[in-house]
Amino acid sequence: MLCLFLFVFKGSDEVTFFQRQNINQYLSSVPFEQDAGGNNIIMPVAVASGTDDYPCDTFLGARNQIDYATGYVEVKVAVTPENEVILAEGFTSYDEKDSVRLSRVIGQLSEEYEDCGIVIELSEYSRLSYLNAVLVSRSMVTTSIITGVHENAVSYIKGFFPQTRVLCDYDGENRLSLAEIRACGAAGILCTGEAFNSSLAEKAREEGLLVWVDCGSDVYATVKAMKFVADGIVTDRPEFITHMRMWWDKDAFGEAVKSSKE
Repeated sequence: MLCLFLFVFKGSDEVTFFQRQNINQYLSSVPFEQDAGGNNIIMPVAVASGTDDYPCDTFLGARNQIDYATGYVEVKVAVTPENEVILAEGFTSYDEKDSVRLSRVIGQLSEEYEDCGIVIELSEYSRLSYLNAVLVSRSMVTTSIITGVHENAVSYIKGFFPQTRVLCDYDGENRLSLAEIRACGAAGILCTGEAFNSSLAEKAREEGLLVWVDCGSDVYATVKAMKFVADGIVTDRPEFITHMRMWWDKDAFGEAVKSSKE
């Protein structure tokens, strides 16, 4: 019973006892790989747009917390029967009349954040040529990343986005091997925080795949992604990553958790 309690109970720092032991180990070592010049390699961060105040399918939601990002903002999109590419929490949950056009979000980001890219999560797979047309018109074909892609649909999706990176969803239960996912045309995988570990990162890179990790608000998953140098992180707590990248030590960890709650 005690072991079970320690395994599942999360303390004020939002990690379990055993996760804390791992974190202490992570924080005692050099967290980031270094380039040839000895500088730490920093992974890009995609800031998840939704918050309690600004849902994902609103314009303010798409802009919220963008200043914390190091290159991307995440949006979920769908294409209406009228072929408008819109922000959508889910394909069946949007109101077409009041939906925000993706082109408006891209236009605003292009004006205010010259180097900002977009991680686009697909809500459904119909009329994707219209989404590609929006990216082409806004010169964001090579600076965008397509996610929300099932392994069986990678080849199909890639056909619509020949110049855009497509990431295959990965949760550790995939039937296709990493080599097969790569052969289908994927540039990488977007894995869950639970599935991500150093072994997966190493195997994916051996196959030439990028590894992005969807951490959400999971503190432990975020620390793992930083420790094993994921190619990118999707998070709705960018301030935690910002804090940890600057300090990366045991004392800073508690402060980072505290500040990201406020």
